[in-house]
Amino acid sequence: MIIFVPSWKDTASIDGGTDDLIGPIRSFILSEEKYQILVSDYVPNLRYFLHRFDLLESDYFSIFDELQGFYGMEQKAVDFKNINFPCEVIFTYTPRMILAFQNNVLVGKILLGEGSQVSEVHHFRESQLQMIDIYDDRGFISSQKFYRNNALEYTSYLDSAGEEIFVQFAWRGDCVVNLKNNHGLKHEYYDSIEQIQFECIESKLSDQRSQQLVVTATNDNLEYINNLCWKHQIILSVSQTHLKKTYEYNSRFKDIVTNLKNIFVDSSRQFDDFIELGIPKDKLRKTSSFDTRLTLSITQELKEEIVLLDIRRLNQSEYSDVLISIISYFEKERIAEETSRKFKLIIRTLPQDKQVILEYIDVIFLNKFPKEMSKIQVGEARNIDNIVLKKSLSKIDIVQELRTSIVVRDMNSEEELLKTIHQTRLVIDLAEEPDLFTQIVAISAGIPQINSTASDYVTHKENGWILADWSELIHGLDYYLSNLSHWQQARTFSIDKIKKYSGYNLCKSILEVFLRGE
Repeated sequence: MIIFVPSWKDTASIDGGTDDLIGPIRSFILSEEKYQILVSDYVPNLRYFLHRFDLLESDYFSIFDELQGFYGMEQKAVDFKNINFPCEVIFTYTPRMILAFQNNVLVGKILLGEGSQVSEVHHFRESQLQMIDIYDDRGFISSQKFYRNNALEYTSYLDSAGEEIFVQFAWRGDCVVNLKNNHGLKHEYYDSIEQIQFECIESKLSDQRSQQLVVTATNDNLEYINNLCWKHQIILSVSQTHLKKTYEYNSRFKDIVTNLKNIFVDSSRQFDDFIELGIPKDKLRKTSSFDTRLTLSITQELKEEIVLLDIRRLNQSEYSDVLISIISYFEKERIAEETSRKFKLIIRTLPQDKQVILEYIDVIFLNKFPKEMSKIQVGEARNIDNIVLKKSLSKIDIVQELRTSIVVRDMNSEEELLKTIHQTRLVIDLAEEPDLFTQIVAISAGIPQINSTASDYVTHKENGWILADWSELIHGLDYYLSNLSHWQQARTFSIDKIKKYSGYNLCKSILEVFLRGE
């Protein structure tokens, strides 16, 4: 049996495009191979997290569920009367939280989770945060965070009866166990919560030494992996999402992984970096972390030619050049060529950068179309909804149409990205390391991509354009947007490529490492 040990510590930041084991786990679920997910992290919203990725019915085991005594417990409703608020509080309801006031003073906040369940209760005294109750998604308080001067001091982890098992101090990260209620923990003191996790993992697997493990590498768990007596049975899944370069490329990493079964990497660059570090080639295997499933885009059915531009990893100088090039291409096709083509540019950026990007787009249009934009700003342009016939369009109408066709999104979820890709004609990601999940999703949708770096997933003039220089961007746009035959060839090539990164082959790749004794 294959046992997956993912890193799901921060579930809020995880989606199918950032976690390196969700894809392999899904591939095993679809196969007839035996597997189990060993969840070693403290994840109080585990059930909702698993449901989000269609893993709720999977074979999983939670270390903290067993440690805290929550295993097998059913979900229950949280009665607000049982929350430790002062008497005579008044509740004010908002979509994502409930505020508790006493004499017009805030004394508490009830935060709601993705299923509108109670996830956290914040307690205030004289406007200062005192404590946060963390609720398991089945309705039990599973931990409590205690604050001093609004700064986290320590976290207390509780059992199903509300009794403390151990505390973790915020400053050092060390843990002290309640010896009167240790729930099987062997020591009174631990350097970190990861040390507790690996003690529980060893205990869980003590009678399953024949099992094989696929473990996500993180900066926090490598030393503990190195201390396992059965580390030779481990495939280490290495992803930049979880493992920072400060650890990844030093000699200590090489020493740790030498005794492991294998290392999975998801890019040629990573593979080459490890070879340069001196890791034996037979210890490395390059494989995709994400399984592809054929879901071709419907872009041919849409009037708009939608371009998805990912600028999350570009600096302002870089994305400004890209935006100007794309807008110039749209302008040429709509104004100079006098075509009736309609474009839409969806810009993917980080949430904190959205407003800056929107303002910069306005600057580009003001500089490029000063006369038209001045009239648009004073309301001389017609309502864009009333612009129907090409013959009735003036330049000011086209400029207004182009400006309104550019939208900025952060796309925090896998679902939102998939929905966008399903309607997209072309994907552009000019980062030094293009987003791997986006590349795989685009392949699944049969969509060509423009990148500045060669990779295993995009082949020049087959299913994309690899820029030799950024000045080639307009050539790449023209190649796939103005020539339908090139776009159709890319779709055909992508369909063939999908087979290579299918869930079946992903599952097969993992099994081959164990079965062949690589």
